[in-house]
Amino acid sequence: MVVNVHKVSDGVSEVELPEGCVICGGDLHVRMIGDGAMSYCPSCHHIGRARATVKGDGLRVDFRVAGRA
Repeated sequence: MVVNVHKVSDGVSEVELPEGCVICGGDLHVRMIGDGAMSYCPSCHHIGRARATVKGDGLRVDFRVAGRA
């Protein structure tokens, strides 16, 4: 999967992950700020706090579970 990383400002970058939403499978927009990240899916409108880490040539995005129903 090839993604484009856009530098918004110093310390802030954005990336779009095709089919990256864990809820609906839609495209996931991730904004990386310092050591944290926020994600947004325009398909299902899910907003989440993510942890993004660079692994070799790839990007790993993990989500914390805040609760269970």
